[in-house]
Formats: sequence, structure tokens, C-alpha cells
Amino acid sequence: MTPPHPEPDIRAEYERLVSGGAAEGERGRILFYVSTTDLDEGKGDVYVAAGLAKHLARLGWGVDFRGVDRWTEAVPDGVDAIVAMLESFIPGHVPQEVRRVAWIRNWSRTWADLPFLEEYDEIWCSSEASRAHLADRFRGPVAVLPIGVDADLFRAERATSRPHEVITTANFWGVARELQSAIAPLAARRSLTWYGANAGLAELPEGVHARSRVAFFELPRVYAEAELVVDDLIPAAKEFGTHNSRLFEAIACGAIPIVNTREGLDELGLGAVPAYDSPESLLAIADGLLDDPEGREQLRESLRAVVTERHGYAARAEVASERLEALRRRAPADDAYERLLAWTTDLREDHRAADLALDHFRADAHEVGAERNRLAGELEGTQRALDAANSRLRQIEQSLPYRAWRRVRRLLPTGRR
Repeated sequence: MTPPHPEPDIRAEYERLVSGGAAEGERGRILFYVSTTDLDEGKGDVYVAAGLAKHLARLGWGVDFRGVDRWTEAVPDGVDAIVAMLESFIPGHVPQEVRRVAWIRNWSRTWADLPFLEEYDEIWCSSEASRAHLADRFRGPVAVLPIGVDADLFRAERATSRPHEVITTANFWGVARELQSAIAPLAARRSLTWYGANAGLAELPEGVHARSRVAFFELPRVYAEAELVVDDLIPAAKEFGTHNSRLFEAIACGAIPIVNTREGLDELGLGAVPAYDSPESLLAIADGLLDDPEGREQLRESLRAVVTERHGYAARAEVASERLEALRRRAPADDAYERLLAWTTDLREDHRAADLALDHFRADAHEVGAERNRLAGELEGTQRALDAANSRLRQIEQSLPYRAWRRVRRLLPTGRR
């Protein structure tokens, strides 16, 4: 049976990283700007940053993290470079002597259209198509550095059996995904389980088993129990072939992913990963793999060999370390817009805080409204019961002889006599 929980030291190492426990290093100090440092929130950017940071720390770099609630804080002394994981981060409070890197995992067009993109010193992209697009809009160096996988956590050795034929771990955020219609014929024929945030709220085809989101450190167990993992890149990622962590993590655990685009696979050395372009092709691919155990095992092992050799964060850290060393030797960018950018950073934080306060107000108002409606319902019910009692009493009054009524009347409350 696969272990129900990851080894405690892996989670503990991540916790140490995001809490600043590895901030000092003899080679320099890197500060990652992420959405959150809470590992239970399920935000992919922090797991990607922590995966790379773990191996940068092993190479001698100090690594530290700032969640969105700390984006406007002053950059600590001794920081050599920052790595921004989100396009919503504005580097307005980052001193010019600190090098600025944007690591673009997806949303390539959004990044390219940022009015302050030139405030970065270097850009890392997740595919060649993304790199080419950004290079047309950015004067500095643009490199390809895809996301990868934590090989310490995601391992095929966890699997002793694979009880699930097909799974997906996609999340649902209120916008229909290509996956929802693509899996309809497959779910009618094969066992298919959807693990993901809000999966129960999505309109899923009949036969799909909806399950809640699996915590990051539990994902290896889920992948290790599955034969196939169906994925669909969102349009912004599909356009540029910027594949997500699901591809590498599933393969590392011995599951075979089926993706919705071939874009970007060859450059990763993963051209053998099956890709679908319709519900019918997805069904045909899945049937072919599930009905051919020997071929499935060969594909499983060949894909895993590529991921193990090329796509672990240890390999990514070697590349990132070289780029950071070279970046540190270059002259800082022009600071003509430094004060304007700092003002913009503060303004963005003010807007974020106002939006958060508005969300809390709406939640409180909704709660008050719900309580008001509940009390109104109780009052209405009480009034109905009182009206029914009065009606029954009038019936009794009309049916009793006068003498009997006089006796009953003496027993009634004063207001009813």
C-alpha cells in the first residue's frame, strides 16, 4: 500500500524555506515574490518557487520568500536578486542594485503587455514559444527555464498498485474547462475520478467521480495510484506550450499524462506524451493504453527516464544558478522610473487591501442578510401557528354550548376573554 502521507522531512524542508530558514548562503541571497507562504493554500507558484529554491540552497545560495501581504516591505540588506513568480507583482520597492528576474510560468501575453516589464533585468520563460514572444517586447536577456518536479517527493517507487484507471487533478474556478466536455465519452466507458478545487461545482459528465482538491504533499500518492492522468492546459498556456507541474509530477510517479496540445512537448524531450484534440481522440488514446499493459509500461518507463534526467529541480537549479551569477556581474538597469514605480506599487497594494476589505464587508453583509431571512422565516412561522391557534379557538367557541363556553372562558388568559 502506498504511504498515506509524505515523509515529514520533505514538508518540513519546504516550511523552513518559505519561513526564511534558509535565507543565508555563501554564494548570495535570492528573494522569491510569491502569492503566499502558506503551503496549505494550494497556490502553484509557491511550490514551484520552493522546488527551485530548495536546490539553489543546496548549491550554496540563500533563499527567502515574500507573500503578497509583504510585497511592499523593504528588500532586506544583502539580497542579490529577486525572482517574481506573478505578473501582478510590481518591483517598485526593489532597489536598482538588486537584480530583478521575472519567471514566467504561463500568462505569457499578460506578462508581455506589462508597462513596467523593462524594470526587470532578465526573464525566464517556460517554453521556446513564450521566449520568442517575450523577446520581441523586452530588450534584456530572455531565457527558457521551464518549471520542473521535486524528485524527492514525486517518485514512482511509491506505487505498488494502480487502482485508478484515469484521473485528473485540474481545478475549477467557475470558468468551463475544455476537460469537462472532452472526458464525456471516456467517463462513460472507463473509471474516471476528478480531484480538484470546486470539482463538485463543475458540470461534469455522467460517470465522473468528483473529489475535493488533494493537498500538494498528498499528490504523489494520488498519481502513484493512477494509470492515466488527463490534463488540459488553459488557453493562455496552451497557446505557448507552457506545460504545468501536472505533466512532470504525474510522469515522475509513473502515471502517463494525456495532454490537450503537442505544443512544447518536443523541446522538453517528451514528444511521446499522448495528446488529444477531441473527446473521440481522448477516448481512443486512453483505450489504447489501458488495453495494452506492455506498451503502457514501456511508455511509462521511457517518459519517466526523461523526467528523472532532465526535469528535476536539481537540474533547473544548476541552470538558474549560472544565470544568477552572470546577472549579478551585469550593470543594473536604468532607474529613470524608480519613484513612479514605487508609487504604483503602493497604489496597487492600496487597491488590494481595499478589495480585501470589500470582500470581508460583503461576506459580513451576506451573513447578516442570511440571519435576517432566517429570523423573518421564524417570525412568519410563529405567526402562522398563532393564526391557526386563533382559528381553532374560534371553532371551539362556536361549537360549545353557552354554559360550557363560560367555564372555558374563565380559564383563558385575560387578553382572550
